[in-house]
Amino acid sequence: MVYSNEEAFKMLMILGECFQNFRSAERLYAERFPDLRQQCYKSFERLAQLVRSTGNVQPQKKRSKVMEVRQGRAPDILAAVQLNPHVSTRILSRDSGISQMSVCRILKDNRMHPYRISLHQAL
Repeated sequence: MVYSNEEAFKMLMILGECFQNFRSAERLYAERFPDLRQQCYKSFERLAQLVRSTGNVQPQKKRSKVMEVRQGRAPDILAAVQLNPHVSTRILSRDSGISQMSVCRILKDNRMHPYRISLHQAL
């Protein structure tokens, strides 16, 4: 459960007063803050574990494996585009072994646009 910073601070202060006893922290929190959302002892335990492991009271956003794979292949795609700016995303997809949509996303993330320049008249 995500807590506001103020609520997490209050919970951690109560937990410190109770010397890391989660059940007594639950009771003391209910006594001191009857108008706030009541927390069970597991909430105190999870919050303490979160602060111990990450140092933050807010949970970190999870990154998907797809994003990590895409970032791993991005230098290859960008290098190929540097060598030949007129290469198609279909060819990049076939050569790198990832989907054409992933190639398009890599180009978009790096502010490049997959398009072909075709001159229709001489200048």
